[in-house]
Amino acid sequence: MRLWDIDLWVYAFRADSPLHQVAIDSIQGSLDRREAFLFNPGIASSFLRLFADVLESHPDALHADIDEMAFGIFKHLSRVADGQGNEIHDAFLAALAIRHDALMVTADRGFQRYKGLQVEVLGDQP
Repeated sequence: MRLWDIDLWVYAFRADSPLHQVAIDSIQGSLDRREAFLFNPGIASSFLRLFADVLESHPDALHADIDEMAFGIFKHLSRVADGQGNEIHDAFLAALAIRHDALMVTADRGFQRYKGLQVEVLGDQP
């Protein structure tokens, strides 16, 4: 199971990004393999408004809202990482991925600071 970071969608959308093709390959490859992924409205509202309906209705999309357990994980990650600014939202996404045992797919190496989070950093692949 995967959770794609907002930056991944930006790279996939922007043909001028150096990670454009890598991001597209990551997303499309996962969809082609029919891997489960987390659909989170927070990510959708940040960038994917145009594509939200398509993703949400995809047969492999699992709705991922914050529940008590995920919120507890979020509070713990926020305290341990002493996050500020955008790091708070990163801790929220990390908590969702941990809660649902999902692989966090991102180009942001900062996600590697969260213990227990499985992270695939684009551009670090062999």
